[in-house]
Amino acid sequence: MIHRGEIVRTIVNKSNFSITKVANESGYSRRQLYNIFNNPNIKDDVILRIGRALNHDFSGEFPHLKGMFKKYPEYKTPAMQFEEETSDYSDQRKTGITLYIDGTDQTLQREIEKLKMFNEQLKKL
Repeated sequence: MIHRGEIVRTIVNKSNFSITKVANESGYSRRQLYNIFNNPNIKDDVILRIGRALNHDFSGEFPHLKGMFKKYPEYKTPAMQFEEETSDYSDQRKTGITLYIDGTDQTLQREIEKLKMFNEQLKKL
């Protein structure tokens, strides 16, 4: 039998997020998150919630989760996320785009087209 908590822990540890950040983003305390890691039978919605915090699709590790976003749409990872950051020490602003693709080549092509349109809009500024 697979230890679901260990699999989730491995993915969290491979991510660039701290345990504190994952706990905060998923709505758990650090202690709760460690308890989840130690539980071999964590529920699907818990895995999806942590996946949302990590921007990770766990259907690769847990194939039965494929299509679970229909049941739990609140845990779907966005296809594209825009982030803006300003500095207290200068008036420069950084804008970042994070792209999460979990689909077909057609989905990838559609997202590339969106990025091209976004780039054209930036050129006009």
